[in-house]
Amino acid sequence: MRSAFAMGVAFLFLDVSDASAQVIGWAPCPMPCYIAYEMRPVVCYRPEWREEKVPCVVQRVSYRKEVTPLKTQVWTLKQFDEWVRTSYYVPLPREVERECSVSPQMAHSLK
Repeated sequence: MRSAFAMGVAFLFLDVSDASAQVIGWAPCPMPCYIAYEMRPVVCYRPEWREEKVPCVVQRVSYRKEVTPLKTQVWTLKQFDEWVRTSYYVPLPREVERECSVSPQMAHSLK
């Protein structure tokens, strides 16, 4: 099937003259004299993992204690013999009377 297709394309190129090729809009490539398959070695590369010793610097942590004196204020209790006025909030409920208009049905249910 492939060879028949290749033969048809080859005859098409041989059949088209230079003048008609320019009218169509494409120029045919010159046909090679000899087409053959040639055995050649193919070189391929692939990644390869290798182990190497690489110098590595590891930072070591060193903790040291530094004691610096600080001045702070400490609150202490001190008793006084003085009278102090204090006030407290004591809620006292009260009753307030107001006039409002109530429908007769609502007034009957309130009694």
